[in-house]
Amino acid sequence: MKNRLLPLIFSLLYLSNLADLIHLAQAEDIKIGLLVGSNSILSEEAAQIKNGLDLAVTAINTNSSKRFKISVVSKDTQLNPELAKENFNEITQGSEKVKFIIGPQTTNEVLQVAPFAKNNRVVMITPSARSDEISMMNDFVFRTRHSQLQESKFFAQFIKMQIKNRPLNTLIVDSFAGTSMIKIFKSEFNRIGGNFGLFEDLYIDRPDYQPFLYRLKNLSATYVYVLGFGVQVADLVLEAAQAGLKLRFFGTSDHNNPILLERAGSLAEGFSFPYSYDPDNNPKSASFAKDYQIRFGKEANFIAANSYDAAMILSQCLEKVGDNADAVKSCLYYIRNYEGAGGRLSIDRNGNCSRDLFVKVIRGGKFIRLPN
Repeated sequence: MKNRLLPLIFSLLYLSNLADLIHLAQAEDIKIGLLVGSNSILSEEAAQIKNGLDLAVTAINTNSSKRFKISVVSKDTQLNPELAKENFNEITQGSEKVKFIIGPQTTNEVLQVAPFAKNNRVVMITPSARSDEISMMNDFVFRTRHSQLQESKFFAQFIKMQIKNRPLNTLIVDSFAGTSMIKIFKSEFNRIGGNFGLFEDLYIDRPDYQPFLYRLKNLSATYVYVLGFGVQVADLVLEAAQAGLKLRFFGTSDHNNPILLERAGSLAEGFSFPYSYDPDNNPKSASFAKDYQIRFGKEANFIAANSYDAAMILSQCLEKVGDNADAVKSCLYYIRNYEGAGGRLSIDRNGNCSRDLFVKVIRGGKFIRLPN
């Protein structure tokens, strides 16, 4: 009996695999665009976006239950808003006829491209753009990165508890996004009775920190909230230590960056910032982190998880409502408590994303999650 069952089992397995292959072959191909810039201070972020999307596309295209497979049309915007617009027009109006885009990468690019997305009815999901000004554009623009308002409310409370009524000094290096972020943060910090000290917006890529540090030293300052890119913040930490200052730094969700550990080392001890991605958060996060490490030989960050989730919720809506851009757009507005690689996410009526936030701190040369 056993010998007669084996051929039957193998035949059923063969037919099952054959059915899956037939279904995959019959699945409709959907082209989506990817707009990122790989030649700048944000090149690592661009790599994380590409890698996260690559993992998502693999997961989607090997799932035999999917009606739609995905292929990616990628363009390098060089983080130039005008080039982003040209690339957008090329892939949406040319032979590709793309109706769904992951990106662009930065706020300035999104703001440039958003009107064309609305006019051409193209759905854009950016996993990385920072400014909440994006939410005022139109109903074809979405994000999988948490909003600046959510981050400001959360982190203002944390900082206030840490420093009590002592002054918080503020330095902006990352011009556009930093300026928009600090407007929201100042409002929230003032609302809960926070006390501000020095405030400076340097607005340049390679700033001279010495005048700001000199004023901090004269005031015997302790606490600094800094908004800038990882390499800029690492340099600030180094120069502050060289000037003999003992400062406690607070940052933003952009600062889960190995360059802080590599360049500043033990001098960055105690640096705190809000974050949204924890590989131990849920089974999907753990699986994503493992697959990312195996595939690319390095750790994923929250931008990679945001990119993965952007593709996955897009695929979910495609499966649910088909490939009509207006129908997919409407579907995205109903994403609630989606458990993705980056944790739980919901999308509001402005296309903004909310996530579960927590605080990370540098301790012993590592990024450590603090208990909620």
